[in-house]
Amino acid sequence: MIGRFLTATLASSIIFGSAAATEIPDLLGTWQVSAIGVRIQTDSGDSEHNVNHFDPLTGSYTLELVVTIDQQDGVTFSGVKASSRAEEIVAGVIDFDGDGATIIDHDGTTTCTLVTPDEMQCTYIEVNAENSNLNRQVWTRDAD
Repeated sequence: MIGRFLTATLASSIIFGSAAATEIPDLLGTWQVSAIGVRIQTDSGDSEHNVNHFDPLTGSYTLELVVTIDQQDGVTFSGVKASSRAEEIVAGVIDFDGDGATIIDHDGTTTCTLVTPDEMQCTYIEVNAENSNLNRQVWTRDAD
């Protein structure tokens, strides 16, 4: 009986010890973002609540962005996303495994997987009454 208890306790320590030891990736820096997506525009113009990084039209698009993550406190981080047309604040949290992150901006959500310390593959989604758009992105961190 005591042997089973010790075995179970040791196994729990190993499992939970490994989870606690997950390394938190450093996401600070400037990231070049290439996006390919599609947009459904239901209104004829820009909406006040939207941050439009490209023309408000229905259809496929490509987009280049720069995301500068300038603050990180453990698993949380924040910065600025910018295009040639607009700029907005972003904030995010690193997942429990340390291999991905979820990021929010003014009007959408980005879900990322870390491929390497300097590359992420992400999916962005924004849904509202004026327009909805979805894209996939490759984030590449600038060399220091």
